[in-house]
Amino acid sequence: MRHHIFISFFLLVFVCFNTKTISAEKNIQGNLKIFTGEWKDKCFEKNENTQKYCIIERGMFLDEKLEKRVITVIIRTIENSSDSLLTIISPLGTLIPKGFNVSLDQEKLGEMYGFSHCTKSGCFATIKINKEKIDIFKKSNAINLEYTLQNQQPLNISVSLKDFTKAYNKITKF
Repeated sequence: MRHHIFISFFLLVFVCFNTKTISAEKNIQGNLKIFTGEWKDKCFEKNENTQKYCIIERGMFLDEKLEKRVITVIIRTIENSSDSLLTIISPLGTLIPKGFNVSLDQEKLGEMYGFSHCTKSGCFATIKINKEKIDIFKKSNAINLEYTLQNQQPLNISVSLKDFTKAYNKITKF
């Protein structure tokens, strides 16, 4: 299955060279559609080594069955903290030497971000998000990921923030 994700991602990148933007709800080239999963939530109980924390995640997929994942966005909250962590997971094989930008609608979250590590699940980037930025997430329509590919072509991926506030509020009630 991971092989299919890898191949599907590069098919997606190939198609995007001409379109420049992927939107979760739009067709590309008339036949390729990106599907957005629902917000999923999970909380983990406190133990002797960690505080209680919760996550919400939303994935984007190349198929209606939501099996061929392209991108995952995760927000993690921690007990007794107003800050959250935003984690972006891109598929293996993503070569992004210049890093990527993250914006909410048109407002950038900060400077370019790079990936901290890669595992069998994909390449990870984690960004600390304060309460003020979470408030901007709640008011925004989409989180936009702006990549520069190895051949210098831009690739923009937009992940819907529909129902974000409801999902986020659910995991912040400790």
